[in-house]
Amino acid sequence: ELCLELEDIAEEGPYDHMIHLLPMCMQALSDPANLALQLQYMNGLKVAFIARQMRRNQGAVRLLMFRARQKLRECLDQRISGDG
Repeated sequence: ELCLELEDIAEEGPYDHMIHLLPMCMQALSDPANLALQLQYMNGLKVAFIARQMRRNQGAVRLLMFRARQKLRECLDQRISGDG
């Protein structure tokens, strides 16, 4: 899903030129959002497991991650367009 978000932002070709911006944009997320995305994308964990670890229900974790991906997309978009 994160890769699809990056592809939507990339106007031409692959999104490799945006990868270096991810750490900066990840730092702008709340700690829970950052943790949830890292657990899923870097550790390959399922939402059910992440929800148990974070002591939240699966719906809340899905919503947290959805909003985090939106914020990442906005941040990357701003950095690429030069507004950030």
